[in-house]
Amino acid sequence: MLKVEDVQGIMDYCRRLGKSAREAARVFQRSRNTVARVLRDGAAGMGPGEVRRRRPKVLLEEHQRYVDDVLLGREGGLVWGKQKHNGLSIANLLRTHKGYTGSVSQVRRYIQRRRGELGLLPRGEVTLDRLKEASGLCEADWTEVRIILNGALTKVWLLAVRLRFSGAHFVRAYRATDMACLTDGLQRAFEWLGGVPPVVQMDNMTVAVSKVLKGRSRQETRAYAAFRAHHGFRGQYTMVASPDENGTIEATMGPAARWLVPVPAVTRMADLNVYLAGCCEAYLRHQIRDRSGLVGENFAIEKNLLMPLPERHYDVGQEVRAQVNAMSRFMYREVWYSVPVAYRSREVVAKGCAEEVAVRCDGREIARHARGFRKGELVLNPLHYLPVLRRKPHELDHAAAFRGWTLPLVYERFRRELEQRAEHGLHEYVEVISLLGQFPQQELTAALRRAVSCGSFSAEAVRFYLRLGERARDAPALEACDRWGLPQAAVPRPDLDRYEVLAM
Repeated sequence: MLKVEDVQGIMDYCRRLGKSAREAARVFQRSRNTVARVLRDGAAGMGPGEVRRRRPKVLLEEHQRYVDDVLLGREGGLVWGKQKHNGLSIANLLRTHKGYTGSVSQVRRYIQRRRGELGLLPRGEVTLDRLKEASGLCEADWTEVRIILNGALTKVWLLAVRLRFSGAHFVRAYRATDMACLTDGLQRAFEWLGGVPPVVQMDNMTVAVSKVLKGRSRQETRAYAAFRAHHGFRGQYTMVASPDENGTIEATMGPAARWLVPVPAVTRMADLNVYLAGCCEAYLRHQIRDRSGLVGENFAIEKNLLMPLPERHYDVGQEVRAQVNAMSRFMYREVWYSVPVAYRSREVVAKGCAEEVAVRCDGREIARHARGFRKGELVLNPLHYLPVLRRKPHELDHAAAFRGWTLPLVYERFRRELEQRAEHGLHEYVEVISLLGQFPQQELTAALRRAVSCGSFSAEAVRFYLRLGERARDAPALEACDRWGLPQAAVPRPDLDRYEVLAM
């Protein structure tokens, strides 16, 4: 910044002595623009000049229009809540669809300016940063996202568990936020981290906290207290209505949700969790802005502060007693599940886990289902109702248990042929699918295909091929010579070219 003496010296040197601005810039060690400003404005030119930056011309108008459409939701696929685009994802879209060759920084600067013009600036309170020291403290929380599961837009919850110092975090998707899902996610996170953090900090989840006491004291639920005691960590909870105390995990929710941008379409939750696990592994190679070293390098330091995993795996399932009704169903968490008809009107024990429900009666498991999550949903296994189907064949087309039963196309063709060839073709087809109670579906499907290839459309033909397959499977293998100590004879393969020599 110029001083009064500098302004006076430049004015005297140029106006009184008649020197040029170029010579004054060399003598006073100032730029020619500064000298020109002083000569033009006098003492008013003492302040710093306007900083003129060259605006890059990398983003063309076509690119800018596309970025605007993505920000307004017209392009870029389906987004929801925190599952929104950022500078990196929009730059990748530009490279894919518009042939963009510039940098991500250009896109981020344009987005930062354009969001204010479009009225899309985020709102929220200011959060304070935490100390960056390795302590082994872990934070956990839920965030809600959307995916397309089996063609339907479905609400899914992401459980994020993050170490505060290193930033290494584990993310897994669940359909609910109950105790089974929380404990299953925490246990999987501990296994992924390779140890148990000494302190796990969460907000006041109702599944973990039954009563909020004075200060930071909490009365935990019995199930969560047993899980915590098994692993040996200490529970720590935030103050009521103070999410900034969990600022590290709160800042993780947005980036974790943007792993699912645009909204992905999957057929199984397992496929989504495999993808999320890969994203967690890739994040270990990330460089956090205010940290020295990669996330994986800091995680290797913080991993030494973790406690060893318990020797015994904790069973996160929740058991309840249920009564089977006249339709051979029982209710668990407002969802109906089926059991074999032999256990109708009996009391069973249902054990619900994060992704499945197992049923026991008299100490023996009688059924296992994928867990349902919609209120009043019917989770029925058609194999449980095969004895009823043999007495009432027409229920195959009308009963709820068989309505969504998807079988290979060979079953439909076999039924069509039986109904065209015989008057009671449906009864015979029911006899065929009733064999699923005795044989695996893979073996029955193979027998049906052999029967169709031979043109044998009857239940007896299917039974024949099933017995044929059983004999081939149960046939004893040839005893190895090593077992009996017999000499092994090596028979060389004949050379057929020699027969050509004999014919000449």
